[in-house]
Amino acid sequence: MEYKSLDTFEINGRGKVFVVENDKDRDRDKNDLLGSEVTIDGVNYKVRGVESFAIHKIRKGQKIGLLV
Repeated sequence: MEYKSLDTFEINGRGKVFVVENDKDRDRDKNDLLGSEVTIDGVNYKVRGVESFAIHKIRKGQKIGLLV
């Protein structure tokens, strides 16, 4: 999966978060992004967490944060 970052920030002691546009509908609890390899701005990362702003369904086009 390939993404373009809309914003980025650091979480001290945890890592870097890239805000990206979600590319398809996903369940928050069974998110296929967790543990996956993604490309963000041309650089490869492993996703360690997904921030979906406390909603149950992550809709296509919604902004999400990927902790890498």
